[in-house]
Amino acid sequence: MPASLIELRGVSIPARQDPDITVVSGVDWRVQDQEFWVIAGPPGCGKSLLLEVAAGLVAPGRGTRSVSAPSAAGTATAALPIPEHRIGLVFADGGRPFNQLTVAENVALPLCYHRGCRLDAVTSEVERLLDWTELAPHAQRRPAILNRGLRQRVALARALALRPSLLLLDNPLGGLATSQIRWWLDFLARLQHPRHPALPAPAAIAVTTDNLRPWLTLGTHFALIEEGRWRSLGSPPEVASSQHPAVREMLIDPVHTRD
Repeated sequence: MPASLIELRGVSIPARQDPDITVVSGVDWRVQDQEFWVIAGPPGCGKSLLLEVAAGLVAPGRGTRSVSAPSAAGTATAALPIPEHRIGLVFADGGRPFNQLTVAENVALPLCYHRGCRLDAVTSEVERLLDWTELAPHAQRRPAILNRGLRQRVALARALALRPSLLLLDNPLGGLATSQIRWWLDFLARLQHPRHPALPAPAAIAVTTDNLRPWLTLGTHFALIEEGRWRSLGSPPEVASSQHPAVREMLIDPVHTRD
């Protein structure tokens, strides 16, 4: 069996305010190359905290977290740890861009930080990322004046700047208009099966959601967090046919915001 890009084994997820409180327990999660994970659960169940633990921002309360890098052949190599900056995380609710910087400066920031270079040294890379994410018209604007969907896209471009091996997206469709939801699903489909050779496609993607239906055509593996427990749901056909009450509820197509 190939090594995993990331593996959480027997992990408990601590509460943000009190690490002695466990929000989610029993997480056994293994992400391999070319997988697209969809982690479902109601608001407040601990999905965001799980991604923060996976990204290395928060230590697990119990259990172990291990990461490895994809080899040139596309399989993971346990002997080569993924540098933490090769795990990209896009936060929920607008992605948390820096409002004191322009959109272009937000995207350039991780490149310049890790390379110790000036902003003008990465102009061409930033322009490509802005073109791919359709943010070029907003390059010199501050994120604060953009709508939530565009701010989330700024955070996506910033996360892709360092070509992450693993891309973690926290509820990227939450609260978005229908056109923005379509954009995200189309873009992630292109990342999953890139046709452009320069597109910074990660080896694997994981998203969280409280609505399973939009992800049935993209997801390869599904899991559920319910009542503080981690539960593997299996493949898209298994999810679609599941009789689990929480799964059935999250398969109901909600009314999206219209443009």
